[in-house]
Amino acid sequence: KSQTQQNVNVAAQAVVNSCRKETEALDAGIPSFDCNKVVLPAEIAVCTSKELAQLDVKLNNAAQSAKFFAQDKEQFSAFMKTWLKNRNNCNDNADCLIGSYKSTIDTLNSQVEP
Repeated sequence: KSQTQQNVNVAAQAVVNSCRKETEALDAGIPSFDCNKVVLPAEIAVCTSKELAQLDVKLNNAAQSAKFFAQDKEQFSAFMKTWLKNRNNCNDNADCLIGSYKSTIDTLNSQVEP
């Protein structure tokens, strides 16, 4: 197989796995991170809210896609660090957290659409 075909196969399998994980997490309301290790109010809020946990999984999947297509990986990493800081600044304010997740998901998705 060509390198291109191998890359396509790897990407396709990643999409299938991502969709499976997202479906399971959306059904159960489990975020993309380990809730047994959380300490920050924002993290606790995400772990105790099915809606926030679902948004977290959606954001994680959008970030994985955007990172794959990002031209500048360092800039992408800086963007995500800034987002995380802003999310954590919401503390346990659900409206703030929801807004932070939704706007960032929209931004990330806009980076990978043709």
